[in-house]
Amino acid sequence: MSVLKRAFLYITRKYSRNLILLLILTAMSLLMLAGLSIRARAQEAAGDVRKSMTTGFAVEGLPVAGEKVFALYTNDKGELVRRPKVKLLTKDGVDRVLALDGVKGCFGGEGTETLYTGLNVVPGGYSQGWEQRLAQEGEAEPQADGIENGLLSDESNAKSNNFLGVDDSEWHPFFMNGALELVSGRHIRSGDRREAVISDELAERNGLSLGDTVTGRQFDFVTGERYSSPYEVEIVGLFHVNFEQDMSRWTAEPDILANCIFTDPGVRRWGMAEYKKHYGGQPVVDEEPLYNGAVFYVEDPAQLESVMEQVQAMDIVDWDYFTVERKDDDYQTSAGPIQTMADLSGGLVFIVGFGCLAILSILSAMWIRGRRHEIGILLSVGVTAKMIRLQLLLECALVALAAFLIAGLAAGPLTAALGNAAARAVGPSGGAQPFSVSIEPGTSKIQVFKTAGEPIALSYGIAPGEFLAVFLILLGIVGVAVLLSSRLVTRLKPREILGRR
Repeated sequence: MSVLKRAFLYITRKYSRNLILLLILTAMSLLMLAGLSIRARAQEAAGDVRKSMTTGFAVEGLPVAGEKVFALYTNDKGELVRRPKVKLLTKDGVDRVLALDGVKGCFGGEGTETLYTGLNVVPGGYSQGWEQRLAQEGEAEPQADGIENGLLSDESNAKSNNFLGVDDSEWHPFFMNGALELVSGRHIRSGDRREAVISDELAERNGLSLGDTVTGRQFDFVTGERYSSPYEVEIVGLFHVNFEQDMSRWTAEPDILANCIFTDPGVRRWGMAEYKKHYGGQPVVDEEPLYNGAVFYVEDPAQLESVMEQVQAMDIVDWDYFTVERKDDDYQTSAGPIQTMADLSGGLVFIVGFGCLAILSILSAMWIRGRRHEIGILLSVGVTAKMIRLQLLLECALVALAAFLIAGLAAGPLTAALGNAAARAVGPSGGAQPFSVSIEPGTSKIQVFKTAGEPIALSYGIAPGEFLAVFLILLGIVGVAVLLSSRLVTRLKPREILGRR
């Protein structure tokens, strides 16, 4: 009788054992097909996120006393000039970094001026205080004593905006991470003078459009006195805030993103000059344009470490006074849940595979010990141990094939169900805000962080390669389990096997 026929007869006659084996192998195949499919789809999605998200690194100056890095002298114009005593970040250094392979853009920092504009801004904490004082005074406008009773101070703060001076607003982190989106006009570009990009909400509240102007003035934050010459900017673009900013009664109007105005870096120099003019003091100018820091963006997050190492090896600054830090929090926030899905599904495949190997090894050992009499007779009539092991392998392989075919038919719905459950478990909740806003204490610097990626929605089709991989793994596990459990019996002599009870 051939090996194949003996294997087939055993399967049909010992249907209870083989039914147990069929159920185990079917469950294993289903879980492994689902795990491999989810892992593959999650890795593809993570790759798409990597291509769509922009990550980078920051070259930032360390906090040190000014006299350690600058020397002061008076030039022919009577201006007090700062001359670097150490190598600081200049445009030449920035350009050298931008020339590296993999670096695609740079944001060179910003200077912020809070100016009174008189606009109808999105109300915050100062508006509430101003309205309460007006109600108490029973008047519509502050009078001469407004400086003393706080009306003028509240009004100036309640109708003020942060003017963010930037070289190129397109590379500003708020636009790069998707918190803000240009919806009309253009960005602030290098070389612009007194142009502005404002929010569509601020424009709508004040009936403004492209080509209109906004005028700001410096004011005393305590008294509310407005003292500077007017700073007029022309609107060249409108942006939209892509999330609802969480605000409290303490959120100041200038700290509300919809009230922010992007303009060129000249606003900071103008503001410092106006401040010195009003309060006294000699304006300080730089001998050459300097960057307090810069954020560089790379084309692929996978290149980030390599590019950072190259930058640290360059002599663009004195590295005793500067540091390089990763700026990939937004990418990690978006890709993190997807990568977690990939890791969990890969772990599922690993655990199922080794768990099944252990279970099959134990069951095979028990079943083969129950077939010692049969194996002893086969050995005594001249059937070799090799052929007996082949028969045992064929028996399990035929059951494994049937289990795989059943699993292949049911894997689609199960994979989708498990994948969606995993996505809900590790992904962001539907009601979570995608961004959060924080204000740096003492500086009023606004920072926007990505707090949640998009809800995970993957297509869980099983590729032919994944079917083949699971089938080969299945056969490998079955083969190892049978060989491990059968060697203790097949290596004995027929007399030893038949003589045991």
